[in-house]
Amino acid sequence: MEQAGKRAAWRAAQPLPGAAAILAGVLLGIAIGIYSNEEGRTARAESCLANARCIAYALHMYAQDHGGRLPKASGQEWVLQAYPYLRDPLAHPSFRNFNALYCPEDREASGGYRHAVHEIERETGKLDYASEAVFARMRKNGSRLTSYEMPKAVAGVRLEDIRSPAKTVILQETEPRHDGYAAVAYADRHVEKVRGR
Repeated sequence: MEQAGKRAAWRAAQPLPGAAAILAGVLLGIAIGIYSNEEGRTARAESCLANARCIAYALHMYAQDHGGRLPKASGQEWVLQAYPYLRDPLAHPSFRNFNALYCPEDREASGGYRHAVHEIERETGKLDYASEAVFARMRKNGSRLTSYEMPKAVAGVRLEDIRSPAKTVILQETEPRHDGYAAVAYADRHVEKVRGR
Protein backbone atom coordinates (compact mmCIF):
# COMPACT_ATOMS: atom_id res chain seq x y z
CA MET A 1 0.00 0.00 0.00
CA GLU A 2 2.85 2.33 0.79
CA GLN A 3 4.24 1.63 -2.64
CA ALA A 4 1.01 2.80 -4.28
CA GLY A 5 1.07 6.03 -2.25
CA LYS A 6 4.64 6.73 -3.40
CA ARG A 7 3.67 6.18 -7.02
CA ALA A 8 0.71 8.53 -6.71
CA ALA A 9 2.95 11.19 -5.17
CA TRP A 10 5.52 10.68 -7.95
CA ARG A 11 2.88 11.06 -10.65
CA ALA A 12 1.57 14.24 -9.06
CA ALA A 13 5.10 15.71 -9.01
CA GLN A 14 5.90 14.80 -12.64
CA PRO A 15 4.23 17.85 -14.26
CA LEU A 16 6.27 20.20 -12.06
CA PRO A 17 9.62 19.68 -13.82
CA GLY A 18 7.93 20.24 -17.19
CA ALA A 19 6.24 23.42 -15.97
CA ALA A 20 9.50 24.57 -14.40
CA ALA A 21 11.32 24.01 -17.69
CA ILE A 22 8.70 26.00 -19.58
CA LEU A 23 8.82 28.82 -17.03
CA ALA A 24 12.64 28.86 -17.15
CA GLY A 25 12.51 29.04 -20.96
CA VAL A 26 10.06 31.95 -20.88
CA LEU A 27 12.18 33.84 -18.33
CA LEU A 28 15.34 33.20 -20.34
CA GLY A 29 13.65 34.50 -23.50
CA ILE A 30 12.59 37.67 -21.71
CA ALA A 31 16.10 38.20 -20.34
CA ILE A 32 17.70 37.69 -23.77
CA GLY A 33 15.18 40.08 -25.35
CA ILE A 34 15.93 42.78 -22.78
CA TYR A 35 19.69 42.34 -23.18
CA SER A 36 19.60 42.36 -27.00
CA ASN A 37 17.30 45.41 -27.05
CA GLU A 38 19.72 47.26 -24.76
CA GLU A 39 22.63 46.26 -27.03
CA GLY A 40 20.67 47.48 -30.06
CA ARG A 41 19.95 50.84 -28.43
CA THR A 42 23.64 51.26 -27.59
CA ALA A 43 24.64 50.38 -31.15
CA ARG A 44 22.14 52.86 -32.60
CA ALA A 45 23.43 55.61 -30.29
CA GLU A 46 27.02 54.89 -31.39
CA SER A 47 25.93 54.92 -35.03
CA CYS A 48 24.31 58.32 -34.47
CA LEU A 49 27.60 59.65 -33.03
CA ALA A 50 29.44 58.28 -36.08
CA ASN A 51 26.91 60.05 -38.33
CA ALA A 52 27.49 63.34 -36.49
CA ARG A 53 31.26 62.89 -36.91
CA CYS A 54 30.85 62.17 -40.64
CA ILE A 55 28.72 65.29 -41.07
CA ALA A 56 31.21 67.40 -39.07
CA TYR A 57 33.95 66.33 -41.49
CA ALA A 58 31.65 67.12 -44.43
CA LEU A 59 31.01 70.60 -43.02
CA HIS A 60 34.76 71.16 -42.67
CA MET A 61 35.33 70.05 -46.28
CA TYR A 62 32.57 72.41 -47.37
CA ALA A 63 34.29 75.24 -45.46
CA GLN A 64 37.63 74.48 -47.16
CA ASP A 65 36.00 75.05 -50.55
CA HIS A 66 34.06 78.16 -49.45
CA GLY A 67 36.55 80.54 -47.90
CA GLY A 68 36.64 78.76 -44.55
CA ARG A 69 32.94 79.37 -43.93
CA LEU A 70 30.31 76.91 -42.79
CA PRO A 71 27.10 76.69 -44.85
CA LYS A 72 25.03 79.86 -44.60
CA ALA A 73 21.77 78.04 -44.01
CA SER A 74 20.90 76.98 -40.48
CA GLY A 75 18.38 74.48 -39.16
CA GLN A 76 18.14 71.60 -41.63
CA GLU A 77 18.73 73.68 -44.75
CA TRP A 78 22.52 73.22 -44.44
CA VAL A 79 21.96 69.83 -46.09
CA LEU A 80 21.24 71.45 -49.44
CA GLN A 81 24.67 73.10 -49.44
CA ALA A 82 26.81 70.42 -47.79
CA TYR A 83 25.39 67.09 -49.02
CA PRO A 84 27.94 66.79 -51.87
CA TYR A 85 30.65 66.54 -49.19
CA LEU A 86 29.14 63.51 -47.46
CA ARG A 87 31.65 60.94 -48.63
CA ASP A 88 32.22 57.42 -47.44
CA PRO A 89 36.01 57.05 -47.14
CA LEU A 90 35.85 53.31 -47.88
CA ALA A 91 33.72 53.63 -51.01
CA HIS A 92 34.14 55.08 -54.48
CA PRO A 93 34.78 58.87 -54.39
CA SER A 94 31.47 59.55 -56.14
CA PHE A 95 29.49 57.64 -53.49
CA ARG A 96 27.81 59.88 -50.94
CA ASN A 97 26.94 58.59 -47.49
CA PHE A 98 23.32 59.69 -47.23
CA ASN A 99 22.68 57.30 -44.35
CA ALA A 100 24.76 59.69 -42.24
CA LEU A 101 21.96 62.24 -42.52
CA TYR A 102 19.63 60.14 -40.38
CA CYS A 103 19.86 58.92 -36.82
CA PRO A 104 18.99 55.20 -36.70
CA GLU A 105 16.31 56.04 -34.10
CA ASP A 106 14.68 58.64 -36.39
CA ARG A 107 12.44 56.46 -38.52
CA GLU A 108 10.36 59.41 -39.72
CA ALA A 109 13.18 61.33 -41.42
CA SER A 110 14.86 58.31 -43.00
CA GLY A 111 11.47 57.07 -44.21
CA GLY A 112 10.84 60.44 -45.88
CA TYR A 113 14.13 60.14 -47.74
CA ARG A 114 13.42 56.60 -48.95
CA HIS A 115 9.89 57.58 -49.98
CA ALA A 116 11.17 60.54 -52.03
CA VAL A 117 13.81 58.36 -53.76
CA HIS A 118 11.17 55.77 -54.70
CA GLU A 119 8.71 58.41 -55.94
CA ILE A 120 11.34 59.89 -58.24
CA GLU A 121 12.34 56.41 -59.44
CA ARG A 122 8.69 55.61 -60.28
CA GLU A 123 8.31 58.86 -62.21
CA THR A 124 11.62 58.89 -64.10
CA GLY A 125 12.60 55.25 -64.20
CA LYS A 126 16.01 56.18 -62.74
CA LEU A 127 17.29 55.47 -59.27
CA ASP A 128 18.71 58.72 -57.93
CA TYR A 129 20.04 58.94 -54.39
CA ALA A 130 22.16 62.03 -54.78
CA SER A 131 20.33 64.92 -56.30
CA GLU A 132 18.68 68.10 -55.18
CA ALA A 133 15.47 66.67 -56.63
CA VAL A 134 15.31 64.19 -53.75
CA PHE A 135 15.55 66.98 -51.17
CA ALA A 136 13.06 69.10 -53.12
CA ARG A 137 10.62 66.17 -53.09
CA MET A 138 11.16 65.70 -49.36
CA ARG A 139 10.32 69.36 -48.76
CA LYS A 140 7.24 69.06 -50.97
CA ASN A 141 6.13 66.00 -49.01
CA GLY A 142 6.73 67.81 -45.72
CA SER A 143 9.51 65.43 -44.64
CA ARG A 144 12.44 66.50 -42.55
CA LEU A 145 15.65 66.68 -44.58
CA THR A 146 17.82 65.23 -41.83
CA SER A 147 17.90 64.23 -38.16
CA TYR A 148 20.49 66.93 -37.44
CA GLU A 149 20.43 70.70 -37.44
CA MET A 150 22.99 73.49 -37.50
CA PRO A 151 22.58 76.25 -34.88
CA LYS A 152 21.87 79.71 -36.34
CA ALA A 153 24.81 81.16 -34.39
CA VAL A 154 27.35 79.29 -36.56
CA ALA A 155 25.65 79.47 -39.98
CA GLY A 156 28.04 81.17 -42.42
CA VAL A 157 30.73 81.65 -39.76
CA ARG A 158 34.39 81.22 -40.67
CA LEU A 159 35.87 78.28 -38.77
CA GLU A 160 39.01 80.24 -37.89
CA ASP A 161 36.85 82.94 -36.24
CA ILE A 162 35.42 80.47 -33.73
CA ARG A 163 37.21 81.22 -30.46
CA SER A 164 36.44 77.96 -28.64
CA PRO A 165 36.16 75.19 -31.25
CA ALA A 166 36.02 72.47 -28.58
CA LYS A 167 32.97 74.17 -27.02
CA THR A 168 31.17 75.50 -30.11
CA VAL A 169 28.38 73.28 -31.42
CA ILE A 170 28.17 73.14 -35.22
CA LEU A 171 25.68 70.28 -35.45
CA GLN A 172 23.14 68.70 -33.12
CA GLU A 173 20.29 66.24 -33.28
CA THR A 174 16.90 67.85 -33.76
CA GLU A 175 15.76 66.15 -30.53
CA PRO A 176 17.27 63.82 -27.93
CA ARG A 177 16.58 60.24 -29.06
CA HIS A 178 18.94 58.15 -26.95
CA ASP A 179 17.51 57.89 -23.43
CA GLY A 180 17.42 61.68 -23.14
CA TYR A 181 20.78 62.23 -24.85
CA ALA A 182 21.48 63.78 -28.25
CA ALA A 183 24.52 63.55 -30.52
CA VAL A 184 26.41 66.83 -30.84
CA ALA A 185 29.37 67.76 -33.08
CA TYR A 186 31.72 70.60 -32.23
CA ALA A 187 33.80 72.92 -34.42
CA ASP A 188 36.96 70.93 -33.62
CA ARG A 189 35.15 67.86 -35.08
CA HIS A 190 34.82 65.92 -31.84
CA VAL A 191 31.39 64.49 -31.00
CA GLU A 192 29.67 63.53 -27.79
CA LYS A 193 26.32 62.66 -26.30
CA VAL A 194 24.75 65.58 -24.44
CA ARG A 195 21.72 65.32 -22.17
CA GLY A 196 18.52 67.02 -23.32
CA ARG A 197 19.85 69.07 -26.24
